[in-house]
Parts: sequence; structure tokens; C-alpha cells
Amino acid sequence: MIYEVVDADLRDAAYESLPPHALRVLHAHAAEHAIREAEKGVRAYDPGVVAHHLIAAEDRERASEPALTAAERAFAAGDLRGASRWASAVTAASVRGRALVVEARARAWLGEHARAEEAACDAMDRLDPGGEAWLAAHAEASAASGRSGDLERLLTLSGSLLVRAPTGSPLEIFAAARCAGQLLVSGAYARADEVLAWIARGAPHPNAGHACAHLEVARAWRGLHVEANPEAMFVGCARAADTLERGFDVRAALRARADAAYALGPDLGKHDDAERMLLTLIAEARRRDLPVTLATALLAFAANLVARGEGARATSPADEALRMLDVQEDLHMRTAARGFRGILDHAMGRVDEADRALAGAIERCGSKTLLPYFLAVLARIRLDQGRVPEGLALAERAFEGRRALGEVPHGTAIISLVVAQAKNASGDRRAFLGALDDARRRLIARARRIESADLRASFLSNVAVNRTTMELAYQCLGPMPSA
Repeated sequence: MIYEVVDADLRDAAYESLPPHALRVLHAHAAEHAIREAEKGVRAYDPGVVAHHLIAAEDRERASEPALTAAERAFAAGDLRGASRWASAVTAASVRGRALVVEARARAWLGEHARAEEAACDAMDRLDPGGEAWLAAHAEASAASGRSGDLERLLTLSGSLLVRAPTGSPLEIFAAARCAGQLLVSGAYARADEVLAWIARGAPHPNAGHACAHLEVARAWRGLHVEANPEAMFVGCARAADTLERGFDVRAALRARADAAYALGPDLGKHDDAERMLLTLIAEARRRDLPVTLATALLAFAANLVARGEGARATSPADEALRMLDVQEDLHMRTAARGFRGILDHAMGRVDEADRALAGAIERCGSKTLLPYFLAVLARIRLDQGRVPEGLALAERAFEGRRALGEVPHGTAIISLVVAQAKNASGDRRAFLGALDDARRRLIARARRIESADLRASFLSNVAVNRTTMELAYQCLGPMPSA
């Protein structure tokens, strides 16, 4: 017979008075009762209740199945901490690999990327290579490895896909998309293209729409990184977000919209539209307790304000993003935030603070795709301070860093312009004009890749560095010669 004690104080006192053996026996009875009640249809099956009693009864093997179900339900409901907690309680070898995938997903969304990487890689070791669960673990391992700056592991993970014949399954597409995206952010463009070409050889399954949305995000990132085309980033991420929302993956949709908003504001000059998008995203990320998405959106919001000349408004969101990213184990985003702190100080006229912040970000920079941008901004600061030889050396390092990659996702126009300005400051007029001509030609080539006439015009006139480049080139070189 099972009794339910209503009075909480009486229940707690009775519980604490029982010896450990009796508690284990009672918890085992409670678990069996909950299972029987569910089987009879008397009460809905609550896997968390069953798992709790079985764990308290020290029957962790039997607790594993309901704990895994509880973890999966918690993740689907947005309870990321609950999902992680239940997944870590699963010990049975038969389901431990699947539980580790859930744990990796939950920890990734919480910003615990090092622990997510550990869980995902452990899951891959336990699961059948190439199977659906293994592919899910692969996707999480790729994302976590990229965010923690482990390029060697990321390359190994990409190789484990490339040796297989693509089937076009949803989880295979998802794994390839995650892997390619992190390779791009890490500056491994050629390997990212290999992964994207590999997955394109497999015909996608009819039900792969959700996974294909993630693949569209990866291709959007390629447009920004390899082609320096912010329109590709904006359109691809916005379209993917629409698909993800229709598939009820709100978390992924919000993250894709944050990426789209950054491209729309700082990169394309549509500052008002980007601000409206980002304010909505920030509110939603707070409501859903999504710290990774919130930090990304806050940083994008601050960057958009700086780009439109409102540095004072940018300070508060930038500081909040920095505090969050300091504990989130995302090397790329943490590097971006530290460098942005210097860019914000520069915009606010705090030259010495900007110099220190950028010099520190460069010294600790673990991102090949961000380093040239930071070098260029620091070069501009050193030129403003009259330290011309240092400014020139930094500008040339930025130029070489970009050349080594082929292109960079952020700051490519600043790199071109500051190289010209550094040549001018050093008294080399001929080199200045040559660099300025190259800066204008590169900028116009990028503008021609933007299909929307409205976005193209905004890109050239509303993005300050682009406008400065075009105006300075016109003053010094005259109109652009026709082809």
C-alpha cells in the first residue's frame, strides 16, 4: 500500500527518521508503483519521478532509461540545465552514448563548450560509427571543438565524414553543416569546401528540410568568409531561420537570426532594421534563458550601435556580453568580444584604452579570421598617435593575414583602407595611390556580388569605412575607370 503524505513538514521529518536501507526499499516500491500506475492508465508516466526513485534506491541501471527520457523531454521543453542533469545520471552502457549526446547539446546551449566537447567525443567512442546517434554526437563534437579552438580535433572530425559515402540522411547533413561552419570560422576554408562538396554528392532525404536549413547557414557563412559577401550571410541565415521556426526549432532559429542581423547592420548598413531585429532577439533569448544566443545578440547589438556612431549606447550591452562570454568557453566569440572592446573604446575617443585592449586581444587571439581585423584597427590607432612605423608594420601584418586566408569575414575594407593610409603617412605617395586603388576595386567587386540594389547602395553609403574609401579614392584618384 502506498501513502501520500500531504503535510511537507511531517513528510520531511518522517523521511529523515528512516534508516538508509529502509529509504532504499521505499524508493524502490515508489518507483514500481509509479510504473504500474502508468501501465494501468491511472496516472501519466513521469520518467523523472521514476528515475528519481530508482536512483535513490541505488538501482542506477534501471534508472537509466527513464532518466534518458527525462533528459530528452527537458531539452525539448527548453530546460537545458534539467536536460544536462538527467543525462549525466544515465549510467547504463546500452543508453549512455545517447545520453551523452543530449548532455552535449544542453551544455553547448549553456555555453559550456569544453564539457560539451568532452561529452560528445565520449558519445562518439561509445556509438556505432556512421549511425544516426553517432552523427548526432559528431555534430555536437564539431561545434564544441570549433568553439573551444581545437582545430586539430575539428580536422579529424571532418576526415571521419569524408571517408564515408554520403547518404543524405538528415543527421548526416546536420553533422556536415556543423562541421563546415566551424571550419570556416576557424579559417580552414579549403577543408570546409571539401565537406560541403561531400555532402552535396548525397541526395537529401525528403524529410531533411530541418537539416538543410542548418546547411544553408553553413553556406551563408561561406559567403561571408570566402567571398566577403554580407548579403549572402543575411539572406541565407534569414531564410534558414524561417525554416527552423516552421520546424519548431526556436533555439536554432534565434541564433540564425542573430547572425543575419549582424550582417544586415554593421556589414550592410541597415542599422535601423538590424536594431529592431536584435532588440526582439535579446528579449526572447532572455525569456528562454539562452545565454549563448543572448551574448551573441548583445555583441551584435553593440557592434551595430558603434557602426552607426552611437558608441555611448553600445557600452552597456557590450559589457554584458563580455561578462557572459568570459565564462562561456567559446574562444572565437570571447576573442571577438575582447577585440570589440578596443574598437568601442576607439569609437568613443578613448585611444589609450583602445590601444591596450586591442594589443591584449591580438596577443591572446586564437582566431585566424579575426586577427587581421584587430591588427588593422590597432594600426589605425597607432597612426593616429603618430607612431607611423608601428602603424605601417601592423597594417602590413593585417594585409598578409588576409592574403594568407584569401579573405576575412570582418574588417576586410578596414584592412585595405588602413594599408593605404599607412603608406600615405610614411610618405610613399605612389604606394598610397596603388593601395587606395586596390581598396576601391576590392570594395566595388564586393558590392557587385550583392544582388539587391537597395542593400548594395546601403553597403557603399551607410557603412562608414566603405563610404570613406570611396570618397577618398574619388578625391585622390578621380572616378573609377570603366572596365
